[in-house]
Amino acid sequence: PINFSNPINFSNPINFSNPINFSNPINFSNPINFSNPINFSNPINFSNPINFSNPINFSNPINFSNPINCNF
Repeated sequence: PINFSNPINFSNPINFSNPINFSNPINFSNPINFSNPINFSNPINFSNPINFSNPINFSNPINFSNPINCNF
């Protein structure tokens, strides 16, 4: 598991150009705030659950050019 217990704040662009693979749970218990774009150009694959207990706030675009696959 990947566990985040405090706020996660992103203020500049986040760019992913290669696959992102998560095979274990990801748990977020506090807010995640994104203020600038997030760009994904390759697949994101999740094989286990992602759990969010607090808000996720996006103020700018999120752009996906390839698939996101979630297998729960």
